[in-house]
Amino acid sequence: MGCCVVSGEENRKNLVDKINRGKVIKSFNFDKMNLHNLKFTDSLSDVNDIKIFSAQNNNLYLIPQKFISNLNNIKNIDFSFNYFEEIDEIFFTKISLVTLNFSNNKISELSENIKNLKNLKELILSHNQIIKFPIGVSYLHNLEILELSHNKIQNFPDFILELEKLETVNINNNNISDLPEEKWSNSKIKNLDVSYNKLSAVPCDLLKNSMISNMNLKSNMITKRDFLKTNGYSEFEKRRKERKDQAYYKNLDVEFNLCGLD
Repeated sequence: MGCCVVSGEENRKNLVDKINRGKVIKSFNFDKMNLHNLKFTDSLSDVNDIKIFSAQNNNLYLIPQKFISNLNNIKNIDFSFNYFEEIDEIFFTKISLVTLNFSNNKISELSENIKNLKNLKELILSHNQIIKFPIGVSYLHNLEILELSHNKIQNFPDFILELEKLETVNINNNNISDLPEEKWSNSKIKNLDVSYNKLSAVPCDLLKNSMISNMNLKSNMITKRDFLKTNGYSEFEKRRKERKDQAYYKNLDVEFNLCGLD
């Protein structure tokens, strides 16, 4: 079967169709269109009520400033699988945002102004080049999911333990050698993936006093034998067993082996 090549004219027609439909359903989707820029969006009008914008899997590295500035009620933005080296400051003015996805780009730093996104629930930045995470994230009191896997983070951002609604943290495939010794009793985190890092131990406070019941420790420097001997393991195992029991009835996502160490 031959390969179907989309012509420039066909691509333009697809864009027009997507724009017209998007205004009706209040959602623009320009995924996988081999776009190199979004200049055409700067001329769009009547976009104030657009709730969802997605342009993942293109060849983008510049933001259409005028268009983004007009998205006054935007809730979900997805620019994953592109070539952005930073998240433009204009995104941090979009206080209506609930989900922000810039995974699979080339981002190395994140502005402290992320603190302005008070309504953000999901922050997805996996597969980038981030080394240090900004303290501004500590102001995201509605954040529920934080995805930081496959970056270059060396220090676990302990300030996230203070976030009142954060339940899921994925920070696997980084360069973390230690987890915070304290503050876990204040944390609401239930799901923690720290696999493929450089951990040699798990803090007693995490095991004893946290709410974590689903944890992945695979491919660290921790052995199953030493983990079973860690002070607080029995308390963690109790929570883990309760989670496993619930999984049978509620179809929850749960790690059934021992934190990837089996």
